[in-house]
Amino acid sequence: MTLKKTLINILTAILITFFFTADVSASTVTSEISPETTTSRGIDRLIIPAALINTPIYDVDGKGGQYVQSVVDAEESAAWFHYGGTIIVADHNGQGFMRITQAIPGESGALVQKDGVMSKYICVNAGVGRNERTSLHDADGNKFNTYPEKTMITYTCYNGWQNVYYCVWQPFMEPVKTDDTGGYIFCTESY
Repeated sequence: MTLKKTLINILTAILITFFFTADVSASTVTSEISPETTTSRGIDRLIIPAALINTPIYDVDGKGGQYVQSVVDAEESAAWFHYGGTIIVADHNGQGFMRITQAIPGESGALVQKDGVMSKYICVNAGVGRNERTSLHDADGNKFNTYPEKTMITYTCYNGWQNVYYCVWQPFMEPVKTDDTGGYIFCTESY
């Protein structure tokens, strides 16, 4: 194992320990976020160890554009919404979200705590795409909402609002040993 992978594994363990033991409350988020975005479980989170990202996420599905913008504008918050069957997480690059550029396709993982469920993802693609105001596109011109269901895309502005840096994340498939055959199956459900 390389030094880089060892350090990422150590950082992941530290972040997971922090995530499950820290007293995170709504008071850590600026007043621009309304109380309706928090839950009795606390704040949902996105953790990308390779990018040193550990940020609260707020579900803005069905909210107006100004509300979504206020979530993204607030420090320590990212917007979570569905675009077709694709999950989108967006935040400003100046608030640290530009570090998603450090995620490496095929290597970097992400953890999402959403509605009390922990899900694991692996980065499968990254690049510079376009924000066409009413649609988001990857580097090949594909709309973000055409990705398979349960795909997560994190994005931030890149050299202006019309260019976006994005990472495409697929649910992580872990091998799980079966009792009956001794073989392995792959589990893609949330944990």
